[in-house]
Amino acid sequence: MAVGATFTAPSGGGEGSKDLTVDQKAGNPFIVQRDTDVQTTVRTLTEKSADAGANILRKEDVNILTALIGDIPVGQKVDFAGSGTTANKITLDDFVAARKALNEKDAPIDGRFCFIGPEHESQLFKIEQFVSSDKIGQQSKMPIPNGFIGRLMGFDVILLNHLPKVDKAGAINASAFKNDSTPVIFGHKYCYMYGNQLIETLSSTNDLSATDRYVPYRTFGRAKLEDSWVYQISDKKTADPTE
Repeated sequence: MAVGATFTAPSGGGEGSKDLTVDQKAGNPFIVQRDTDVQTTVRTLTEKSADAGANILRKEDVNILTALIGDIPVGQKVDFAGSGTTANKITLDDFVAARKALNEKDAPIDGRFCFIGPEHESQLFKIEQFVSSDKIGQQSKMPIPNGFIGRLMGFDVILLNHLPKVDKAGAINASAFKNDSTPVIFGHKYCYMYGNQLIETLSSTNDLSATDRYVPYRTFGRAKLEDSWVYQISDKKTADPTE
């Protein structure tokens, strides 16, 4: 456009932000024997607090992942590329398909991820093009997220041992026994949003037993942001188990 010429009318939505409702809570209550804690070299309260913090993060993570899987459009939940010959096996073709799907939705190249479970991680190491994290030159001041194991086709591959399992349709079934397949989730960091609001620890003393009860917890919210920027692969060939 020539300098000084008039721009065309604005396009797209006019909003500059989206509301995030804080409607979830994760906590991990525990009890400490007061007269024991003050005598031990390793403080029980310190150790239990650290464990509780890790448990809360895991509970929150599973809650967010479960909600994310529920919000992925049905058309973006597919079977493994080679399912015709070998069910439930991740290959390079799956990464190619995921990259193509996100490219077609105009998802930014930067900030793409792949969440993968232990079973599929072991298969990933047999793909020659996969570059593990120990072979990647990290730029200074760039933190490496927990579980990061490498990159493939522009995706940061992150191992999650707590990925919720899904059924044959790629959804989390109300009948728990039907959830027998761990999905592989590809996406861009702006496909979903979450945030914490309140972090505190409630405490009370049980006088007669000389114990202190602690309830560390935090409130958080999660919601879809750009759900076209996420793509799930799971086993759709193997029939759901029956009781």
